Amino acid sequence: MKHIGSQDNNATRRWQFPRPGTLLVRLPSLSLCLLVTSVLVLTSMCTKVSPAPKSEDSESKEPEIEKSDTLNYTIIVKAPCEMKKLDILAFATSGTNDLEGHKTLVSGKHDTVRFKSTKGELDFCLVANSPFNIKTGAIKRRENLENLEYDFLDDSEECPILSGEVKMKPGKAELQLKPLMCRISLENVTSTLSNYELVEEPRVRLTDIPVTAKPFGSEGFVQQESREYGEWKNLPYDIGLFTQHPGTSLAFYPNETPEDSFGSTRIGLEFEYGVRGKRYTAKAILPPTGRADSLLVDVLVEGADTASLSIYRRKP
Repeated sequence: MKHIGSQDNNATRRWQFPRPGTLLVRLPSLSLCLLVTSVLVLTSMCTKVSPAPKSEDSESKEPEIEKSDTLNYTIIVKAPCEMKKLDILAFATSGTNDLEGHKTLVSGKHDTVRFKSTKGELDFCLVANSPFNIKTGAIKRRENLENLEYDFLDDSEECPILSGEVKMKPGKAELQLKPLMCRISLENVTSTLSNYELVEEPRVRLTDIPVTAKPFGSEGFVQQESREYGEWKNLPYDIGLFTQHPGTSLAFYPNETPEDSFGSTRIGLEFEYGVRGKRYTAKAILPPTGRADSLLVDVLVEGADTASLSIYRRKP
């Protein structure tokens, strides 16, 4: 038999109301856990969080460019005259010998050239005192530079066009620039005329002179076009009893045509003089000449219409 009265008492104890002034909340265990979690979340949302100060090491920096593969080249440039302008062209020595860079120096001293690249060995071609600007639009490879050409009339004896080439690995090298122009000078002029007759108003000129020259041509200085006569140049005085050393000189572009080349045009020299009012001419052919060659000539006048020219190279 159920004790009904006993059950009622338990129910009364389970649902009895608290005394006034007391708040009593009884929740299941799961509900309590959810409540605690919610409180913690709300607390963290309301709390101000300050970022940690950045250290110098933690700041973002631009990445440094690795320059260990940049190579340095230094060329000590030597020249026989002033270099008012200097062009430097650098070509690769492998593959198709592409142009790697071009610089033009127009002020200051040009005796030291510095260049940077990443290509290892380079072929440096230098031109000084070019009368016009070298445009690299048509010079993409070393072979294109062979077409670079100068006209003798654009050159200058006082400040001649110079050029040179050196292949080098990173480091330092020397390069001696040379002019395109050659020169022939009257070293000795002697007269053996009788009765103390004078060799009057002597003068000299060149014939069949090359018009142009290519400083980097692979075929050498082969004469393609020539000017028939150069200008006369007077000696400073008449020639009498004693041998004179006038030093009169003529400039010209090189011609390496061999002496035994049949039918080729070669440079000639004419010496004109007067005896007793009549004019006479002696002629000679110049030997093959390369760039910057220097020739000397001795003249011997043995009779009114007899003179000889002896041409030889100046000793270094």
